[in-house]
Amino acid sequence: MTNIDFIKILPYHILNFIFEKCPLRDLIRYTRVSKTWRSFLLSWPGLFHDLSDRLLNIPRDLIHYEPYFDGNYVRTVHILGRSKEEQEHILSFLIQHDCSLIEYIRIICDTTKITQLGHLFKTTGSSLKRLHVYSSGTHCILPMILNSCTNLKELHFSHSAESFRTLSSKDLQLENIRPTSTIQQLSLDILIPLPLLKNTLRLFPYLKRIDLNALAVEDVGGLILKCLHTVCSNLEHVQVDGEHTTLATTVTRIKIAKKEEAEEEEEKNLTIGGGGWRVLILGQISGLNDTQVAPLLQKRGKTLEAIHIVACEDLGDATFSTLAMIGCPNLQYLCLRLNYFMYEEAKSANYWPIHFQPKDLCKIIRQAPLLEEVNFSYLDNITDGVLDALADLKNLMELEIGYCENVTTKGLCRFIYQQHNVNENNNDNGDHSTIAAQGASMNQQGQRARQELKSLHLLGMKGVTDQVLYAIAQSKDTQALKSLDLGNNEQITETGLKTLVDRFSKTNTLKWLGINHCTKIHSNAYEYACQHLNNTNIYRTNMKLGYNISLSR
Repeated sequence: MTNIDFIKILPYHILNFIFEKCPLRDLIRYTRVSKTWRSFLLSWPGLFHDLSDRLLNIPRDLIHYEPYFDGNYVRTVHILGRSKEEQEHILSFLIQHDCSLIEYIRIICDTTKITQLGHLFKTTGSSLKRLHVYSSGTHCILPMILNSCTNLKELHFSHSAESFRTLSSKDLQLENIRPTSTIQQLSLDILIPLPLLKNTLRLFPYLKRIDLNALAVEDVGGLILKCLHTVCSNLEHVQVDGEHTTLATTVTRIKIAKKEEAEEEEEKNLTIGGGGWRVLILGQISGLNDTQVAPLLQKRGKTLEAIHIVACEDLGDATFSTLAMIGCPNLQYLCLRLNYFMYEEAKSANYWPIHFQPKDLCKIIRQAPLLEEVNFSYLDNITDGVLDALADLKNLMELEIGYCENVTTKGLCRFIYQQHNVNENNNDNGDHSTIAAQGASMNQQGQRARQELKSLHLLGMKGVTDQVLYAIAQSKDTQALKSLDLGNNEQITETGLKTLVDRFSKTNTLKWLGINHCTKIHSNAYEYACQHLNNTNIYRTNMKLGYNISLSR
């Protein structure tokens, strides 16, 4: 049968769909396949849609294609990894070819090239919607960006602290910058005093998302939150983080996307007015305490859909009692945790940061029926009662609990079986058959319809024993598990692991199993798991805690 070139027979919209998935470097190679391919690709508007210096040297590699190059087709540009000279050539190339319809630029730049940068931003000023700038040098180009790029919706701006002093009002010259109604997402990682930050934020009256590096602002903690509350009345997504160096970093596991899909439509109806926060991310911020946070939550916390609080050591009872009082009926994601080093320090000092009353956390959970993902790690005050509250959730799909020493084996089994009416006087002598029978009976009655757990991570838990593994193996509520992490549990044995393996070898659903640092699970049990769980990635190493080495088959 004669080979038929699919370029000749497929309709244009299908060819467009196929080739738009390919990077430019591959597309250029494809022009050598045949005359038909070359003719189509060189006339196809999508060929130069996405330019990146990570994939090719833009001026040098495109020189042979200049007769076909049209700057009006370029929509995305990444200038990230080349030398200063090559970056200069790329900027000149874009300006010379009048690439005036670019919608997204991501650039690492030296502000010694400020003249060329100014020309680029003026050329693309009316079309540019998203801009990520990581700059170094002695100049702050933020005013130039704001004055040139008049239709920006998203701006990420970071300036190297190593080569730039704290900004002053002379650097920004706010009186020469017009407020913009278009920017709705702003990420800033620059050394700036709080009063100047406050005046800068006044330039963005319709801001919906803010991402700040708390370490880059002279005054930190609750003062930043108070500033955001008073100046940015339309904020929905608040991230103040003291851990990252560039604010392109976000909490990617927050699955709050449904409303963001309609942002372009919302732009038509922008109004200034007080509203509630949807996402609150606070990470390792010094000076953040209850007296600053609790009043803000009382005013803007009821609408929260995601709460992510990590290593904020001075937060305590008042913050969480406020959340319990106002309720968060839209909450889908909840993360409260320390990091490992704070956990070790707290254990030795017998003082626990992020302190709260378990009853307040239970109330928050029970008032949040939409909760899908929960992460509690390195917290002393997570109890069996908190697990009971979690077990009532009908939408819970992902749960991570790590190093919570007050959670017992019985509490974990009860959570797994979704059984809350267990008699407190039941015999807890380690006989897993009694609890298993109770759980199986509960499941058969079908009294509690709910989403099935997809991910369960139980790290470093004293309460995780073979009894818990038996419960997981026998409960119908865990049969859909895709990810199960039992790392750093020295109590579980090969017998418990084999019971799990036999169970999941029948369902074929488990894709990831972690048994790191489980010292009682030896190589023979590991090999048994590998043989019977053909579609599961199994991670095992018995090195000491703190090493980040994982071995998989």
